[in-house]
Amino acid sequence: KRVYCLSRLQMSEQQFYVQVHFANLLFVDNPVGAGYSYVTNDGAYARNESQIADDLVALLSVFLTKLPEFQVVPLYIFGESYGGKMAAIFALALNKAVSSGQIRCQLRGVVLGDGWLSPIDSTATWGPYLYTMASSSLCHCKARQTSGVHMALLQALAMGEVTLIVSRLLCQPIDTGHT
Repeated sequence: KRVYCLSRLQMSEQQFYVQVHFANLLFVDNPVGAGYSYVTNDGAYARNESQIADDLVALLSVFLTKLPEFQVVPLYIFGESYGGKMAAIFALALNKAVSSGQIRCQLRGVVLGDGWLSPIDSTATWGPYLYTMASSSLCHCKARQTSGVHMALLQALAMGEVTLIVSRLLCQPIDTGHT
């Protein structure tokens, strides 16, 4: 994993950036293979959410062992979109590791920005949202298309193929009617 850290504990006064006046920031490509991170063995890629969470707990364990001064710093986990789902799962795994004494840290909270926690509930809102926000000439087309996405997701859930269908649906553009 690639890890980037901006820390007020490790920078001189001249090196401060606005982000680190009040917080230490740790950026992690997650899961491995996202962003700039990579593995040398394809078998090392995480295959499910629990493996991703375990990888993050292992990373944080090494980080806190090498930089023990961060063990007493309040920790907040932030995640946005699909990262919101992962932030919640990671926080649960981290809380278990802290409770069992595996890791010493001050986990204080989780912040989710438009987290992709419930694809069914999220896709159900797309049609009404587009109807409200789109021009009248486009809204009926958009509502029909997003309703189709929602129905496909419900069918995939019934067949136990949510991961496959979500990845396919999210890569399909919604026709705007513009060329």
